[in-house]
Amino acid sequence: MGRVTYREWAPYQPTATDEPFASLINKTPKYVISTTLDKVEWGQWNTISLLKGNLTDEINN
Repeated sequence: MGRVTYREWAPYQPTATDEPFASLINKTPKYVISTTLDKVEWGQWNTISLLKGNLTDEINN
């Protein structure tokens, strides 16, 4: 997802209780593509990564 989508979802989704979708989304690995963010968090879930550099290089690593 991009920076804007991340900023819209991050305040709500990690604590959402709308099952069965909340658990599915929170457990699914997420990638945020941004050159302006320094870190990303997804509440208690360790399922999010920030891709900042060359996207091809980031994906291949």
